[in-house]
Amino acid sequence: MSLPVFRLYRGGVLLGTIDLAGGASDFPWSGGTFLSEPEFESVRGLFTEELAQFERDPGEPWERLYAEIVRPGLWLEQVGSGVTHHQVLIHIDGDRAWFRIIVEPGEAWRRIALR
Repeated sequence: MSLPVFRLYRGGVLLGTIDLAGGASDFPWSGGTFLSEPEFESVRGLFTEELAQFERDPGEPWERLYAEIVRPGLWLEQVGSGVTHHQVLIHIDGDRAWFRIIVEPGEAWRRIALR
């Protein structure tokens, strides 16, 4: 059985694909190799800043940054099945990406999504 591949979209624009065969997962996180599309370059700095802030302090400043990422609409689509996940927390660092799908959004997610 092969591991899934996901497409990452923001605002309807394909930013790249994540191949889980190239990474490690630690439930609830899934990770893999990120292959960016040219369109990712316009938001690479935002994702870099988001990860740096998350590693420093995943509080209010990080929530503002992540809200900026998700505001235009951010989702993963599983290649093959077409299943989409519209509530996702994702970090990208070079050619690595890891994410978790938000199944039951809590208060923090609602604060981010409603900014």
